[in-house]
Amino acid sequence: MALTALPAVAAERLVGRAHVIDGDTVVIAGIHVRFKGVAAPEVTHAGEAGEPGGDAARAFMTALIERQ
Repeated sequence: MALTALPAVAAERLVGRAHVIDGDTVVIAGIHVRFKGVAAPEVTHAGEAGEPGGDAARAFMTALIERQ
């Protein structure tokens, strides 16, 4: 049995404060949102090694989100 996931409809709207996870992922209202077409280096997650530039990518996304 094959399962497929459908992408969220572009017209859906999330409201709330964004929390930055890394350079391409934020959490809004408890929903993880990964930006399509953005490939940022990963930060260290749960003991897994991050990639070079991961912290800088997260800092950039944080600054971007804070400016709204």
